[in-house]
Parts: sequence; C-alpha cells; structure tokens
Amino acid sequence: KANNNLSSFVKAAIGGNAVGQISRVVDQYTDFICLEEDLFVLRHHSADSLSYKALNRPDSSDEAMEAMLNEIAGGLFSVCVTLGAVPVIRCPAGNAAEAVAAKLDKKLRDNLRDARNSLFTGSGDSAAQYSFQRPLLLLLDRSLDLATMLHHPWTYQALVHDVLGSRLNRVELPQSGPPSQQQQQQKRTTAYDLLAEEDNFWSAQRGAPFPEVADAVKRNLEKYKQEEEKVSRLKRSMGFDAELDDKTVTDTMSVLNSAMSDLPALLAMKRSLDMHTNVATCLAEKIKARQLDLLFELEEKLLAKQSLDRPLVDVLADPEAGSFEDKLRLLLVAVLSDCPQASGAELDELLSQLNRLASEPSAALSSESGGLHNLPAARIADCLMENRAGQAEVEEYRYFDPKLHRVTDPSQIPRQKQPFQEAIVFVVGGGNYIEYQNLVDLRRTSKSSGVTGAGGGGGGSGGGGRRITYGSTQLVTGCQFLLQLAELGQLT
Repeated sequence: KANNNLSSFVKAAIGGNAVGQISRVVDQYTDFICLEEDLFVLRHHSADSLSYKALNRPDSSDEAMEAMLNEIAGGLFSVCVTLGAVPVIRCPAGNAAEAVAAKLDKKLRDNLRDARNSLFTGSGDSAAQYSFQRPLLLLLDRSLDLATMLHHPWTYQALVHDVLGSRLNRVELPQSGPPSQQQQQQKRTTAYDLLAEEDNFWSAQRGAPFPEVADAVKRNLEKYKQEEEKVSRLKRSMGFDAELDDKTVTDTMSVLNSAMSDLPALLAMKRSLDMHTNVATCLAEKIKARQLDLLFELEEKLLAKQSLDRPLVDVLADPEAGSFEDKLRLLLVAVLSDCPQASGAELDELLSQLNRLASEPSAALSSESGGLHNLPAARIADCLMENRAGQAEVEEYRYFDPKLHRVTDPSQIPRQKQPFQEAIVFVVGGGNYIEYQNLVDLRRTSKSSGVTGAGGGGGGSGGGGRRITYGSTQLVTGCQFLLQLAELGQLT
C-alpha cells in the first residue's frame, strides 16, 4: 500500500514538473493508534476489517485473509520502527498469530539487510536505542482466551469502556435537566476527554476498583471545598466578592501574588471533579440497575475455578440481575471456564432459562477486588519474560529473531537466555481494558517483588521493574464481542 502511494506521488510530481522542489520524502510509519503510553490499537474506524469475526469467517477467501494478516504485520512493523527496536518474537503455533509473526519477521529481516537504509539505525525512541535489552514481542491469538472478552469489568477505565462505550479516550454522557427546543431536535450529550497526562485523578484512579474510585471522588471533593473556602476567605478580606472563575484569576493575580498562585490548579481540580462526579454517578446508576457487581463476582469465581455462592440458574431467573446480554455473557464465561453447573443437563436447563428471558422485555456497590488472578495473556507474558527453561505452557511457542537474518532454519536460531525486562503483548483478533489492566497489575507486582531492569512509564504503573505494553487489532466491549460471536455462529 505504501509503495503504491509512493508511486502515485512520484508520477504526480513528474507530471506537475515539481521534482526539483522536493528535497526529501519521509514515511512516518504511523499505522497504529496510541491510546496510552503502554496501550495501542491498529484500527478504530473500519475496525471490523480486523475483528475476531473477520479473522475467523468460514467464508473468508485466501486473498482476504492474506490482506488482513499483511495489514496487521504492517501495523506492528510501524510500532517497531517508532520504538526503534527489533524485538524477539514469540507466538503459539498453528493460528493467525503465527502467520502474523512470520510476516513481521520477514519485514524486519528485509529492512535490516540493507544497513545503510535500515529504519533501525539512529531513529525511533531514544530509550530503546541506548538500551542493551531487546524487547519481547508476544503475539497471541484471541481464541486462546474468549472468556476475558465476555467478562464484566470492575475497574474504572474498563467500566467506562464496557458500560459507557468510550472511544479513543472520549466518553459521551447524556445531559441532565430539561432540554431546550433546539436540544430536543439533537442528541443531548456531553463529551469528556479522559487523558492521563492532563488529568491527575484519571491517571491515579483509572485502574482502581469502582468503589475505591467513588471514595476518591468524595475525598477530593472535600479537599476542594476546603481549599475553595481558604481562597474565599482571602478574597473577602481583600474585598473581592466575585464568583471563583477564570476571569477572577486574571483580575486578582497581580494583587494576591503568591497567595493566589495555586488558584489555576484549584480550578483545574474542580473541572476534573465535576467530570468524574458525572461519570461515576452515571456508572453507579447502571451498575445498580444491572447488578454488575454481582455478575463480576460470579465471573471472577468462575475464572478462578471457585465454588459459587448462588446457583447459576437462580441468577439467570432473576429479572433484576442484568440484561439478557449480561446473562448470556455470564453463561458463556461459565461454559468457557468448564463450570460443572454449565455442562450436560445443567447447561440445557440454563439455556432453557435464557430462551424464556429472550422472549421477555428486557444494589449497593460491595465488590472491593479488581481481579487478583493472572489472566492467560498476563500469565504467558510472565513465563516468557522470565525466560526459564521447562515451562510447559510456553515450551512449544515459536521463536523468531529478525536480527539473525542469515539463519534460515528456525531450529538453529540461538535463543536469548537472559530474562526480558520489556515486552509488547499483542492480541490478534481484539482486546479489552480488562486484559490491559491485568498486564499493568503484573508489572506492578513484579516491581514490588523486586524485579529490576530497564524502566519506563505507562499505565500509571510507575518507573522501574518491567515495562509491558499492550496492543490489539481493536478494543471491543463485551457486548460487541458477543455480537461478533453471534454473527460467526450464523455463518457456520
């Protein structure tokens, strides 16, 4: 695609007699979207072209599949060029992840063969250039773990995405209050940008369980009221009775000097609190209405192979325990986790209960845990980063080293023996914020347990220890993924 664009550009330059005015042509290699310092996706607009459904369609032609795999490999090549690092690539055998790994390995090898024009000499991320540690690129296929995609979340960022439908770090909430005549003709929403580099509260709390976020909002609101009262008392003592706004800041800075220097930060804090109060309130209403705390707790126990406090059939029969889609997600998580209550005759009874619900029209927040166990992606990443021999789960994973471009036999490639301090975990077929946050938690755990090495920020996980970046072809909500599975079922 890039070569076709370049050819068209050259022809246009020659046709317009503008060759003499061109001194240099640069390809930026930006075929990915960076949402956080340690989170990226390949597609947002037209994301369905690289979805789990698209990659697993039984009627997909060889040409269409080849085009999708090339597009994914091209996006990952752009990530490597931007980082300025050539990774060691690991992946399971026999699926789309292996096909992408082979194509990416070839692209990197071809580029490294021409040392004078290689994209990995003197460009990209400066930290990667001067690091003696090469990153691990772990490519996984979505089919490895479907349950995580259907799991109801409980951390703030994951809830905002799954429940409120945030896109590209922006969430839209319905406006409150009586609508005007003009607003009645339009969709009345308020958009909020959730950016970690601009919002300290979001940076600190996005990975926290929702009850902790609600408590943090209350604490920060009390702190703001105390600070505002201090400023108000100072204003009254100096004769300023105007409301606290940006104009007041401009008019009084020259008089109040250092005493008022913290006022802009106070106003920014107020704007952030207003936003998160609205977001948290909207989330709390939906959590209570759908009993998402109950569904989360049940699914956590299912994934951890623990016994349930309440039979699944009772939950499915409860009209207040989520929507039909919520209950279908719960049932699929139970089936995928090999729950005894979701097999054989018990499964038939559960399906009958769901069928009855499908024909019908469609609490207090008590869950404190955000999920303590490692999901498959984090568990495999941990194994491969430790790089110890004899780990059965990853023993058969393929190994690619693009720097050894003269070695053509995979069995003869010498393997790195030291642990990896940096990893990029990429899922072919879609991902979500639950999986991302689980990898952030893995990094925090490794830091607290004394793992040291190359640092790096991202995901609110602090410096030092391991550096783990998460990527996927697209980020989808549980209901979006459920729809993809349903559409795939109709095609088979």
